[in-house]
Amino acid sequence: MSRWLETFRGKGEAGLEEDGRKNSNPRGRPKGINHLSDKEKLKYLETQVAYLKAENSFLAKLRKKS
Repeated sequence: MSRWLETFRGKGEAGLEEDGRKNSNPRGRPKGINHLSDKEKLKYLETQVAYLKAENSFLAKLRKKS
């Protein structure tokens, strides 16, 4: 909202029109994995699964100590 307001104050209505950047992401974070190739998606998802398994294992060990 603040970015929109800053643009409106600086450039008026014309500044709010699309500038050709479809699905722009000002914070640089990927929106999802749809832009990746199939091999990249598979690698990403395998990494996510490994991370989540490690996280679950860690949390299970913490619960046992309590």
